[in-house]
Amino acid sequence: MRVFLVVLVTVFMPFSAFSKSKEFEYSIFSGQVERVSIVEKEQFSNFEYDLMYLAAALNKNLEPNHFCLLGYKWPDDEVKAMVYWEEKSLIFMWSGRSVIPEEYGDYASSLISSPSIDLKKDVVERQDPMATSTYLRANVEGTLKDCAQHGIQYELKPFTPPLPKGEDDW
Repeated sequence: MRVFLVVLVTVFMPFSAFSKSKEFEYSIFSGQVERVSIVEKEQFSNFEYDLMYLAAALNKNLEPNHFCLLGYKWPDDEVKAMVYWEEKSLIFMWSGRSVIPEEYGDYASSLISSPSIDLKKDVVERQDPMATSTYLRANVEGTLKDCAQHGIQYELKPFTPPLPKGEDDW
């Protein structure tokens, strides 16, 4: 009976399913099956406005900021992105947005409200002292390495945010 079950698993699980789990062995995410380009996904269109909104909200818009963005896909076709902000040592786990911003403004605010990891406070070396909001260093480093190898490297140059539009401007 055991031999039959092993054969069934081998027949119904393609070889790529075994190899992909090893590919993402060290990651802050779990269960992703492939990398995707976020520029090809509508929910991340015009991502630069979200980066600008984030930098301006944290008063970092007058200096250069460096980001790495990489998308992942799950078996149910869900796509999420990791956004690493080098200067702030933060990783955001971003699901994108339903309304695509055409310019800098409120519609570009979904990234700032996404779950994030503060690499200075939320990372531990071993699993035993982990709290619910901490991540293993090996998983964080694996995610950063994956982004460095496969992600979009984006430099946000210093900028002054536009003034908010008044009711007459719409």
